[in-house]
Amino acid sequence: MLDEICSLLNRDIDAHANVQGLPTEYLLGELKKKGLVLEISPALGRFPANVTWYREALRLSPDGPHAGDASFRWLQGEFYDSFDVDPLRPRQQSWEALQEQIALGERAVKLDSERADIEETKFILAVLFTRATDLAPDRKTSDQYADRARASIAEFQSRYPESLRGAALPILLQKLGKPGR
Repeated sequence: MLDEICSLLNRDIDAHANVQGLPTEYLLGELKKKGLVLEISPALGRFPANVTWYREALRLSPDGPHAGDASFRWLQGEFYDSFDVDPLRPRQQSWEALQEQIALGERAVKLDSERADIEETKFILAVLFTRATDLAPDRKTSDQYADRARASIAEFQSRYPESLRGAALPILLQKLGKPGR
């Protein structure tokens, strides 16, 4: 529910440049009273994804019945909060943080490859593999991630030929350049 509330509040910010209205202020006040404080991130200019609950769910039950959903929601929140406009230009992302996101995405696919949102997970992974080519600590690792990105993109194109996300794949391939670059 907090995810949905944040999404609605962020749409309010997108439409009006800030949170408006008495009902919204009342909602935020009531959430605060219950210890569920939602605050606008100065870096993002909006409410960040609340991934704390998903991290905790995985800590408590890493292989439980909701582990796939928690992994996806954590991945999704971190991914969309990591950039402003261009997903290939993250604001600040360390190699370690990128590796954590990739592992989380791969785990989400492994835990539940039949999820309704598996398409989004696989798309996010293709973008993360592409990001890794720039952040990799050395050329060999960069080339390995470029190969993983190309394979991920090819698999996505064949599995989801009608996806609207497919429009972004040529941009990822362009960023990767030719194999063995």
